[in-house]
Amino acid sequence: MSGHTLPHRLAARRGGVSAARRDGGWLAWLARCLEAVETRRALARMDDRMLKDIGLTRSEAQRESGRMPWDLSTPRR
Repeated sequence: MSGHTLPHRLAARRGGVSAARRDGGWLAWLARCLEAVETRRALARMDDRMLKDIGLTRSEAQRESGRMPWDLSTPRR
C-alpha cells in the first residue's frame, strides 16, 4: 500500500480517534466562535489609548471586529 494516499476522512484519523473529536468537536468549535464574537465586540469598544496599549491601530481594530465569528484563523498584518 505504500505510495497510495488515504481518503481525507481516513487520513484525519489517528489511533482510532477522529481529528474533530481530538480537537474537542463541534461544541468546542462553537465555544471558540462565541469567544471570538465577545472579544471582537470588546475590541470595537476600545478607545484609541487602549488600542495603542495593545499595539493596534483603529483601522486594524475595525478590520478585526468586522470578521465573521467562524473566521478563527490568525489574520496577516
